[in-house]
Amino acid sequence: MVSNLVLIGQPLYFGFLAAQFLFYTTALIGLKISDKFPLKKLFKISAMFVSMNAALFVGLGRWLGGIRGGTWKRTERSEEISDLTDETRKNKQDQDLQEISQ
Repeated sequence: MVSNLVLIGQPLYFGFLAAQFLFYTTALIGLKISDKFPLKKLFKISAMFVSMNAALFVGLGRWLGGIRGGTWKRTERSEEISDLTDETRKNKQDQDLQEISQ
């Protein structure tokens, strides 16, 4: 966007700047829009794209900064599942598939 501002005197780059401005405007509207609006998907897609790229940028910054903390924690497993051997687990899966196919 900065390069388009520098080159705004040329028609091609002015068009690119206008397209970027329109895209970011639709993303901002997509964040604030009601679900009852008829064209909500168009606005929500651009909002999702921009927010995903922002999250990627934040994650990259954290990774480059050495921040490795996360919020994911391993879930507890019930004894019933963790006690199953591989063979028993495979037999149970086969039984489940047979029940589904009937």
